[in-house]
Amino acid sequence: MMIVATIVGLAATACFFLFTRKLVSIFGAQDALYVNFAIQAVRIYLSLITLTCLQKVCSIFMQSIGQAGSAAFLSILRDGLLILFSIAFAMIGGLNGIFYAAVAADLCAFVITAVIAIRFFARMPMLIKSQQELYAQA
Repeated sequence: MMIVATIVGLAATACFFLFTRKLVSIFGAQDALYVNFAIQAVRIYLSLITLTCLQKVCSIFMQSIGQAGSAAFLSILRDGLLILFSIAFAMIGGLNGIFYAAVAADLCAFVITAVIAIRFFARMPMLIKSQQELYAQA
């Protein structure tokens, strides 16, 4: 699933960068100022969408293996960070700061998710062994 999420995320990123003008034209006027602003906004805001895809896959994986606490935390992590960073970055960089807040939220959420996933996979042999012992007793 991680491979598929990476491919889809990279394809989406490529589309956002290669066809930005076409995508933007779906949503608004043909005013040059608007189009240039929207192109910049889309390219910045969605530049790390691949990391978001990977972060969501890890969240779903944690849920599927019964790690509800981790899954819930990871599910809201990026959005929570986005809210906090949007407020902070808007104070520093105005409207462009809000766009960069998404990039920072994506990056931070991915790093935190990677740490949680790596720790889980490091503990996995121990968890499997304890499950095997539990089933052997039954």
